[in-house]
Amino acid sequence: MRYLLIFLSLAVSLIPTQNHRAMCADLTVDEIIAKTKANSEEEKEKWKDIAYQFTEKIVSGKIDNEGKYEEVDTVISVVTIRGEEEIERRISYATSEDAKKRQQKDKKDKDNKENFGAKLEIGDPAYNYQLIGETDTSYIISVKPRTEKPDKGQVDGVYHIDKEDFRVEHMDFVIPRPEKLKEAHITLNFQKLENGAYVPSTFNMVGRVKALLGIVDISFKLGGDYYDYRIVEDIPSEEKPAD
Repeated sequence: MRYLLIFLSLAVSLIPTQNHRAMCADLTVDEIIAKTKANSEEEKEKWKDIAYQFTEKIVSGKIDNEGKYEEVDTVISVVTIRGEEEIERRISYATSEDAKKRQQKDKKDKDNKENFGAKLEIGDPAYNYQLIGETDTSYIISVKPRTEKPDKGQVDGVYHIDKEDFRVEHMDFVIPRPEKLKEAHITLNFQKLENGAYVPSTFNMVGRVKALLGIVDISFKLGGDYYDYRIVEDIPSEEKPAD
């Protein structure tokens, strides 16, 4: 299973951000969200044709009632992305051939748009945003669906937004009505690279799914580590069709 790429469009970009800390006193939650959304959209546009790589380590498996693994798969891959699209994945390690095949199946399912999804767009008017606290370095924003019955894929939780760069640095949320799952609780952390870019560093999900026509109830845990980010210079840009 590979759910990280669902979130890349929200906050992954390898462009240095500007220092705005001196400007962020007494901002309203609407202003914080607007600044964060503007930064995300601007950087996504600048980097839509840039290719970069990172190493992904995924540990996943069924868990018992105490949250401990009953069985575990570990898969390490080198992933190449251009903009928001995965263009190459090389598996360098897998605990078993079955784990490798499951990873390859996940890639096929994603290509066919048959994957789990979460609606995470910053500034989505379908959510209520509330400033519920802050630290020395970040705003803590509550994110909740506006409707009593959330749409499928909507989230309910908190985001931490960096005061200096107005970028999301931490997410912790549940998905009340997830696609293909019965339950999903997700945490996602971002790291700031030396050039000022924010990229995913860890991803954790605890979920529950029904199998065998709903007879079997399976709880699972998935953890991801993402590291060794680098820009790739020798991958040609995709040719665009002529008008």
